[in-house]
Amino acid sequence: GDTVQFTGWVRGETARIPAGTRVAVEIRQWEEKPVYSAALPVDGQGGLAGSCKLPDNAPHGWYTLTVDGGGRISF
Repeated sequence: GDTVQFTGWVRGETARIPAGTRVAVEIRQWEEKPVYSAALPVDGQGGLAGSCKLPDNAPHGWYTLTVDGGGRISF
């Protein structure tokens, strides 16, 4: 399967999320089946990055990446 790499920046409504805060990242295929889940740390600029290897039999189509900061942030 292919390896998906992602990068993002997380901000609260009024301030940056503190460095080292872990946020839940999940990738789901279009049928809402999860294919990746991890708790990743945010850096001093609010950035996060990661990658996941999709299964060899992963279907083509849309995938959704969700970031959740424990109620403070959610996309």
